[in-house]
Amino acid sequence: MHTNELEMMMATIHDIWGPAHRLIRVARQHINHRLQPLGITSAEGNILLQMLITDCPVSQEQLVLALDVSKAAISRTVDSLEQKGFLTRERDVRDRRVHLLALTEMTRLHAPDIRHAYEHVYQMAMQAASPEALEALTGLLHILADAFDAAPMEDH
Repeated sequence: MHTNELEMMMATIHDIWGPAHRLIRVARQHINHRLQPLGITSAEGNILLQMLITDCPVSQEQLVLALDVSKAAISRTVDSLEQKGFLTRERDVRDRRVHLLALTEMTRLHAPDIRHAYEHVYQMAMQAASPEALEALTGLLHILADAFDAAPMEDH
């Protein structure tokens, strides 16, 4: 095989980045649409889903690490969720400097709707691709994420 043929077969950054970005954007739009009746955004839903999964009070710092979102973004989103009545802040009895976030009864009441918003996106993927293709994609995403995590940040 000649070099030109090999180059033509290899994916470009646009071939990968474009569809990946579009997938995330459209999935977020679907999630936003399903969360809209609850008056929350996908950013707020991400926090609530994470807290529903862990099912125990968490600190903002734990959310920053779990969701890989900036402290400022988590703080703004938590403020909004608190104002809307979806969570409360309580002082950590072990460390009075830390506030723990806890879900309210209102959130627990809407938990099935919140989970369904995310499950809907997964079901769309299951309808669009075979289980084998999704398993292969999941494996590839883990390989790439591990490689990116292990790679040193280089200045060019």
